[in-house]
Amino acid sequence: MYASVAVVLTATTALALSCARRPLVDPDYTARIEAWRARRLAALKADDGWLSVTGLFWLKLGESRFGAGAANEIVLPGAGTPEVAGTIELRADGTVFARSLPGSGVTLNGKPAGERPLRSDHAGGDPDTLHVGSVSLYVIDRGGKLAIRVKDANNPGRLRFKGIESFPIDASYRVQGTFEPYSAPRRVGVATAQGPAQTMLVPGLLRFSLAGRALALEPFVTSPEDVLLRVPRCDRRSRNLRCRPVPRRAGACQRLEHRRAGLQRGDQPAVRLHAVRDLPPATAWQCSGRPD
Repeated sequence: MYASVAVVLTATTALALSCARRPLVDPDYTARIEAWRARRLAALKADDGWLSVTGLFWLKLGESRFGAGAANEIVLPGAGTPEVAGTIELRADGTVFARSLPGSGVTLNGKPAGERPLRSDHAGGDPDTLHVGSVSLYVIDRGGKLAIRVKDANNPGRLRFKGIESFPIDASYRVQGTFEPYSAPRRVGVATAQGPAQTMLVPGLLRFSLAGRALALEPFVTSPEDVLLRVPRCDRRSRNLRCRPVPRRAGACQRLEHRRAGLQRGDQPAVRLHAVRDLPPATAWQCSGRPD
């Protein structure tokens, strides 16, 4: 049985379609899209948002020193960061322990760190976070591989951030579609910008029509219980991802450059694909199994 899906395409994805005149945009629809843009911007600019990320260090068995020194296995930014602030140890059983040096000022979840185990973000959980001044670091788990992600609230890239350039909202990207579940989810290995490939589940096919063209996307979920369908994305820069170029059809004036998508499963799930960008005739891209 197919589920009805409301598909909304707005400001950061470009799908191949003919050069038709844009319909008038409902003010309420515009307000909702603008609200999403504001939330996205606030998340990026937050002290611990993506603009604060300064490094990613994959852990090896044994101890890794962290601090400002270039000889450390985990090099931290930040004014006043000690040359060596402590060590992070990956043990053979997969557990991770942090040890801070006396006088380093390192805290763990707001308390003096000392020597303690570190909880990763496995299965979407909140990781334990070490702080050294404006710098934070925590363990991420990607397919069983562990790494330290480093953030700095004073990262120059965050402080100099001027905002996100947006394209006009186009109501023609708001279309109705159907979700066709597979008899059983397919397991797909997908490349990530973080290093090792991850295994995702593809539960079905999302079908919709745009400008008279029948289109389909394969969303994925992180587990059978996941209620959020994530839609794949890629563009010409996604050389190492599950993307393949296809010839552009006659009459097309734009290309798929999907930046964000998600839909809630249920009787009437919704997917929001963001972007409208006019591009010269070129190669279109089809993608599958790409994590957001």
